[in-house]
Amino acid sequence: MRDGERRETSRSHFKSMCDRGDTWLSEKGAVMNIRRTKSYLIGDKKYSFYFPIFKKAFDKKAEREEIGIQELERELGSAVGVTEDAVHQWRFAKSAPGDLDMVATVATFLNLSDKDLLLQVEEGSLDRLTDRQRESVSIIYREIEDYLLLFEHSDGFVWNNYRIESGSPYFKYVATAADYSVDGEAVVFTDGSRLGEASWLYVAHVLEREWVDLGNHPLFEELRGFIDEELLDIWNGKTDPDYRFEPNGPDDDMSDRCVWTDSERVRKGLRELIGRYL
Repeated sequence: MRDGERRETSRSHFKSMCDRGDTWLSEKGAVMNIRRTKSYLIGDKKYSFYFPIFKKAFDKKAEREEIGIQELERELGSAVGVTEDAVHQWRFAKSAPGDLDMVATVATFLNLSDKDLLLQVEEGSLDRLTDRQRESVSIIYREIEDYLLLFEHSDGFVWNNYRIESGSPYFKYVATAADYSVDGEAVVFTDGSRLGEASWLYVAHVLEREWVDLGNHPLFEELRGFIDEELLDIWNGKTDPDYRFEPNGPDDDMSDRCVWTDSERVRKGLRELIGRYL
């Protein structure tokens, strides 16, 4: 799960939407218009094709298998029984697969475990949270916010010899960590990446602890995917000394690698994800 290459793309809702779900800000900053061109009825709920996850899974497959985009469009079209142009339209959110069987074939082709990863509940069909579930979500939200604040304060978990005092709100991460030393009333992380891993594991633990109250709600799995993908991806592989990680606000040429940009992008996506159920 902690290896970006081995981890399977999940329905993590890394959306960073700009205008109430009408546009999607991609990881490279390009804005993609999302047109809900097709609805799929499952039980009493309507679902639409989730273009951001489709595009992300498609691009990852092309990169992993070293296949050109056009060639992969042809291969997917052949597997599904549509033209290359139809797949091209899907990539730019101009149309969607015709039925759920087709969505399932697309998921299999992209090595996704379930077609549901390519579906999102349409607005108006969402399961609202009960008061008890809201309390669980509040607990999880606060822990993710603590995680993001530590990410910002440590310049993206790149600081070595990072000292955490016993009275610090971040001291809780020590229980899930390895590779640290004790110095009086504090612990010192000798490797910034271990600090990132420890804090990420703690957030994942907090989510699992709330399963009793939240486990039967679809938001639980969506939060699990969000933690597995977005919270890990903002630092995983970036603590290497060769990676230039800008600690301050975004600049013209490195805005996709600065701590501020990444934390704000994840924070915005989290609020939009949770806000759909409030």
